[in-house]
Amino acid sequence: MSLGRTLVVVLLVVLLAADLAAANGAVAADRTVLDAGFVTHTLAKEGAYAQVEPLVVDSLPLDQLNGSQTAALPIDPQTVAASALDAAYVRSQVDPNVRRTFAYLHGRTDTLDLAVNLSPAKVAIGDAVAAQVANASVAELLGGFGANASDLTVSADGVSLDLRTVAAMANDKATFTSQRQAFRSRVRERVVTALVDQAFQQASDDQLLALVIDNYDPNNYTDAQKAQLVQDHRTDIRAALRNRIETQEGDQITSRVDSQLASMRTDIRANVSTALDQSLNGVDPAVADPAKRLALVGVDGYVADIGYDQYHAEFTAAKDALATGVGTVVQSRLDSQVPNRLDLTDQLGPSARDQLRTGRQVVGLVDLLSMVLPVVGLALVGLLYVVTRSIETTALGGGLGLVVGGLPGVVGATSLGGLLRSAMGGSVPAAVERLVTSLAGQVAHAVLVQSGLVVALGVVLVAAGLALRLELVELSGSAAE
Repeated sequence: MSLGRTLVVVLLVVLLAADLAAANGAVAADRTVLDAGFVTHTLAKEGAYAQVEPLVVDSLPLDQLNGSQTAALPIDPQTVAASALDAAYVRSQVDPNVRRTFAYLHGRTDTLDLAVNLSPAKVAIGDAVAAQVANASVAELLGGFGANASDLTVSADGVSLDLRTVAAMANDKATFTSQRQAFRSRVRERVVTALVDQAFQQASDDQLLALVIDNYDPNNYTDAQKAQLVQDHRTDIRAALRNRIETQEGDQITSRVDSQLASMRTDIRANVSTALDQSLNGVDPAVADPAKRLALVGVDGYVADIGYDQYHAEFTAAKDALATGVGTVVQSRLDSQVPNRLDLTDQLGPSARDQLRTGRQVVGLVDLLSMVLPVVGLALVGLLYVVTRSIETTALGGGLGLVVGGLPGVVGATSLGGLLRSAMGGSVPAAVERLVTSLAGQVAHAVLVQSGLVVALGVVLVAAGLALRLELVELSGSAAE
């Protein structure tokens, strides 16, 4: 082979190696960091969506979940956010934006449209708030309506009723029965005491003393002595009156207790309604109405003539209505303050837009190179054969070009992770470092496999060329150098 032809062959091999190195990088980039599917898969694998949750939470006014329209109910924004704005929702918003970004960078769309659909988030927040209210205690709920500890205990006719116990009454029939019986016993005690007072006042001293003095003879005592004896035996006399009344006037006691409960129901409901009307002033009716209903159901649990099943149904319905109302009000407030669609593109500054346009040009060039450079490589191999008219020389030159062109990818892939870790050096958040390292690791793996195949093919071609050159293999019809 002449010197001129040899120089041309060397030049072609160098160009082929450079072309294959560049093609290897372009194709690897197109398959990894410039591929939307690869990026979203890496984000999911590394749990990156959970890291994005705080950004979504910060975009919503969760600190205003408690307000005048819902009263100071026990709503914890962080618990609501954890329940409503989970990684699944974040992924449903991040993945489409990743795909739209890559579509723009690859030139498949002319405009960049980045947005977050906040409608599902607002609905989920409303549902999460409703669930939190539904799981709250009655004491917490009534406290949220401005009721303090003293407000939660209401009285009528000297008998107190603690509204904080209404939830326990709904838990099971035994508790419901025992609470009602205990309250009814207090009312009965008041009724019997009133009857004893009445009997004591209406009876003569002789009638009273006859209850406690055996064989009492009124002629043995003066009026002054009788009066003193009544005072001395007052406790015993009242006990005797109580025993007689409870023994002989049971029906009258029951009738008075029922009448007293009916009167108390009217008075207590009126007191509770007045107190809640004041504390719920300005609260949305969707919250205020079921809140009052919940408190009044509690009153009825004690004083109304209802059974456990009816009480449980009414209590559950009232609390569910309150939870639903709070969720609806919260969602309505979010609707008024937060758009259904958050346009991220509009929030990009001039610098970011310029960087995206530059990135679009770079990605477009990479796309072009990933298609053109492999074709150029094939053309160089063909040109190498045209110049040498030798299959073995073409195999040797092409194989050498493949080996040299693939080695940078192998070297770069094996050292990429370490270089990145050294570059970051703990200067970035751990989550970001973990994500970047994982992304780099997967890119390195893809490049290593791809480059390894290129080098392996080159080695095979070099071996084939040497075999032909050393006549270890005969190729019939081959052209001589």
